[in-house]
Amino acid sequence: MGLPTFLRSGAAALLATCFATSSTVAMAAAEKIGIGYLHTFAKGRVTISILDQPPENLGVAGAEVGINDNNTTGRFMNQEFALEDVRLKPGDDIIPALDKLYSEGFRFMVLD
Repeated sequence: MGLPTFLRSGAAALLATCFATSSTVAMAAAEKIGIGYLHTFAKGRVTISILDQPPENLGVAGAEVGINDNNTTGRFMNQEFALEDVRLKPGDDIIPALDKLYSEGFRFMVLD
């Protein structure tokens, strides 16, 4: 004994809707989320030992690890994260750099 006809047709319609929805989501372009990382690196930091010298990419390396992790998870949520590394010289005006990133679609900024 099987399901009544009206239940079978309803189940088939539900499955067809689920498959159509999942294929539509998979084909949609990933939402791009841009993050700007603006920073300076002052040479000649005073440290107690040469072992305490900070690396050139301090901060940026951690941000890149975070972006890679988020892109792994983001694939399931249809998101793609991008990091734009902007190095400024000490004393540079930050506003033009922020304006440029904003005009390129970056809405999240990390200031170091």
